[in-house]
Amino acid sequence: MLFRELLIGVTQFFRDPDAFAALQTALISAIVERKTADETVRIWVPACSTGEEAYSITVLLKEAMEKQGRTSKIQVFGTDLDESAVAFARSGRYRSANGISPEVLRRWFVEDADEVRPIRSVRDVCAFSIHSVIKDPPFSRVDLISCRNLLIYLNHDLQDKVLRTFEYSLNPGGVLFLGPSEGITRHGTQFVAINKKHSIFQRTDAPTVLPALQTSRANRDQPVVRPPSSVPTDDPVERSARRALEKYSPVYVVVDGHHNILRFSGGEAGRYLEPSAGAASLELFNNLQKALRPIVRTALRRATSTQGPVSQDVEITVDGKERPLTVIVEPISERGVGGVMFLVAFVEGRAPLADNKNQAAGTSTREEGATKALNRELLTTKAQLQATVEDLETANEEMRSISEEYQSVNEELQSTNEELETSK
Repeated sequence: MLFRELLIGVTQFFRDPDAFAALQTALISAIVERKTADETVRIWVPACSTGEEAYSITVLLKEAMEKQGRTSKIQVFGTDLDESAVAFARSGRYRSANGISPEVLRRWFVEDADEVRPIRSVRDVCAFSIHSVIKDPPFSRVDLISCRNLLIYLNHDLQDKVLRTFEYSLNPGGVLFLGPSEGITRHGTQFVAINKKHSIFQRTDAPTVLPALQTSRANRDQPVVRPPSSVPTDDPVERSARRALEKYSPVYVVVDGHHNILRFSGGEAGRYLEPSAGAASLELFNNLQKALRPIVRTALRRATSTQGPVSQDVEITVDGKERPLTVIVEPISERGVGGVMFLVAFVEGRAPLADNKNQAAGTSTREEGATKALNRELLTTKAQLQATVEDLETANEEMRSISEEYQSVNEELQSTNEELETSK
């Protein structure tokens, strides 16, 4: 009850007639003329309340298509947080015809006793569902988004997130219809004004990405637990000792189960890092030297499966010189801090095989032959691992494409489900 009291459901048919007249002109120029008979015009009306705006835009679009002699299909999605408002919109029965001109009322609506309802051809293209524009995945490949008088109730951060969601949802050339007091000040590269007075904007061809969705409440409310420090951090002796030991300690990173870097050690960590081009990331394999990636990837897999330490020797080029390096991966179990993590350490050089120089001289020939064989095997393993990694990246790209197709199919299924529910 409190939730419903806080919602604002002020709406009516063709609210602000001048703005809707300007929208009809924009629909003709920006949407209708670009669609073929086999294509579908997709419209999304977030915060649709009881549905009047969704039906109004459907009527405008049908009239615009008739003027242009177009027969494209239409699909209108009306969404809102309020379950009762969505149920009312599905029923499509209204006690007031305020805002509807006599001509539009006669052509596109049916008067039944003291109720007014849209005709079947208007009603059948509209699907209504419960949806949060802030938390839920948005609709995609949309030609028009009408979200009027919602942004004015949100703070700047949420406004920015919602507008980035609209950028992602709209096709290039699609239309964004906002309220009279709303704008796109910080999104000038993604939109151009069609009618600034009535807040009608057109999406540009600039690339965009889906903003991160809000995490669940359980994750947001969970306190961050940090391990207690056994030594005061302001102890000058301890700080001096740590600085002295850094020269002799191995370089390491701590990663989580998804291979995201949580912590760097001191020392010369830059010797082993080579960030990949593109967006900044703390993902381990986007920051390691390419020669180290297959070795570390294999060691992490073995450490994950065995839940024990794994070490592997490799040759690495540092400052133009080949140097022996031992890669050590060991699971770190920290309860309450984020589950199992992994320590990935890099130790330059290897322990000598004998303490006596005479023994080393006597076995040098045999060791040299074994070393060459091991190097050849290592090169072969590297090539196989690289091929495996490339196959995995290709599979990931295919999976991402399948995921996008699945989202589209899910939208169509949701639309069909809403239509079946309305028919029932």
